[in-house]
Amino acid sequence: MFATFEDANHAITELGVFHSFSPGIKKKDKTRIIWFCRSSKTCEWHARAWKGSGSLIKLVRLGELATHSCVGSIDPFRPPFAQNSFLVKAIDQRMTVNAETSAREIGDVLLKNLRIKPTYAAIYKAKRALPGDRDAELRLQVWQLPAYLTKLGEVDRDNFAIIEPEPREDDGVRQFERCFVAPAAARAAFKFCRPFVALDGTFLKGRIKLVLLLAATFDSNDSLVILAWGLVKVENEDNWTWFISQLLEAMPEMGSSTTTIVSDRDKGLLNDVSSQLSDVAHAFCCYHLASNLKTHFGASTQPLFWRCLTTICRLLSQAGVPGRQPLQSPPE
Repeated sequence: MFATFEDANHAITELGVFHSFSPGIKKKDKTRIIWFCRSSKTCEWHARAWKGSGSLIKLVRLGELATHSCVGSIDPFRPPFAQNSFLVKAIDQRMTVNAETSAREIGDVLLKNLRIKPTYAAIYKAKRALPGDRDAELRLQVWQLPAYLTKLGEVDRDNFAIIEPEPREDDGVRQFERCFVAPAAARAAFKFCRPFVALDGTFLKGRIKLVLLLAATFDSNDSLVILAWGLVKVENEDNWTWFISQLLEAMPEMGSSTTTIVSDRDKGLLNDVSSQLSDVAHAFCCYHLASNLKTHFGASTQPLFWRCLTTICRLLSQAGVPGRQPLQSPPE
């Protein structure tokens, strides 16, 4: 019995891999799946799974499924074990994988149990997707973060890197709160970039639930320059205050009256910019404004918003207002 039809389908796929034939789905609905042998049109082999009493999925015994009348051959162009999702599930069902598990060990298990020899590249790809290996690798990366930031300072003293809190002197253990990095190259380049700095934050999409804070600008070739970044546990006013204070310490010229800060209308960020960057001009991101209009008033407001904005910028440019350039049309 299986918990889902997906588990039953994986079991049938493994059966085909082991006996060198290619099962395919003949019929499928919410209550049953019927498989057939794709290796030969004359083969009478078939299998059936159905929803039994309760929520369990019943499948005819695998011992009865092993025999089929054709010689059978697995698909040489796209065998099931070449699919990453199949390998991940096959490995996870047969062994516990951690960061120290070698591809050779995994390959030996697959050869013994399924008679397959995936490439080491395919095994490594599947290994990275397994929870045990990923968790161990992520913990190792976070553990090495202080050493990485220390190394940045040793390589170039102009690299600005801070982590909080500092490690304890007895064992060096710490509980990560936040960090900030401003590379030396970005600090030097800012003096020659356009005086526009965008501030924004986004959630990391990995298993480590942190928020990435960014400060970016453009150079004279309209190339994006990442000035600084930070990792914090949550995007709030306290962390934005800390991030901007580190940003000003790394690049004091950012507080000049010629600088324009571009951001969304996050309340914490609004307060921090007005208090710590009181001399700079504060502008709002047009794409965030357009998104808010779409959310509250519908998609029909989008062309009207961009038409108004483009017209205003064109009029300012024609009037000779310095630093104003006509906007390009928004992407479709």
